[in-house]
Amino acid sequence: MAKLYGIGAAVVIIGAMFKIQHWPFASLLLVVGLSTEAVIFFFSAFEPLHEEPDWSLVYPELATPEDVSTVMVLLRSLQLIKVFLNNWMHF
Repeated sequence: MAKLYGIGAAVVIIGAMFKIQHWPFASLLLVVGLSTEAVIFFFSAFEPLHEEPDWSLVYPELATPEDVSTVMVLLRSLQLIKVFLNNWMHF
């Protein structure tokens, strides 16, 4: 579908260039290009939606409060384990 978008846009741009330069067949190119775009956009309405990735895995600052509380519990657990191991090693 992405290639069709590009092809339709290219024909429209070429038609616009022909129109600006007052070259022959400008109107025909614009009609063909805009019609192609209209057909492409019609069919693109039936494409399945793309699933949004979980950006909080890459950017932790985007995490929701529920995610942050879970992380905080894990960090606290790790701190307690570290304290336990430090005290155990000194005996």
